[in-house]
Parts: sequence; C-alpha cells; structure tokens
Amino acid sequence: MDEFQQLLRRSAAGQQLTPDGFDEDWPAWSPEENLLGYGGKPHVNEEERPVYDIFLMDVRMKQTKQITADLLSEQAPVFVQVARE
Repeated sequence: MDEFQQLLRRSAAGQQLTPDGFDEDWPAWSPEENLLGYGGKPHVNEEERPVYDIFLMDVRMKQTKQITADLLSEQAPVFVQVARE
C-alpha cells in the first residue's frame, strides 16, 4: 500500500475512512480539513478497464457522496479556495 492509500485509509485518529475492498487513490483534503475528496474505482467498463469516479467524504459525519457516475474516468480531485469580497 503506497503513501497516498495509507493517508486515504487512515485519519489523524487512526480510523479507517474508506470501505474495505474498494480501490481508491488521489486523496485531497479540503482547506478546512473536514472534507476528503478522492478517486475511487467502483466498476469497470465494457472493455474491462477501470472507471474511476470522484467521491467526497465528510470526515466528521463519516458520510460519503459519489460526485461523478459515468463511463468516463475522473480522478485526482482538487479543492480550490475562492476569495470573496
């Protein structure tokens, strides 16, 4: 298991965050560190190639929402801070 996967599977308290048997990678913490975005592989396409989707987890509530769900492969989410005037 590489460093990214270890980070994704463990919170600062040492709790597993993602489900067992689920292929996930490309973690990104929100600036407030309460949300964790990551790419996960819930299925394969007709050509037996992995299809990654983006997931967003509220770490405090331990709730995950699938953000993308199509036949394209989305991965490596990024959080962007927007300056408000």
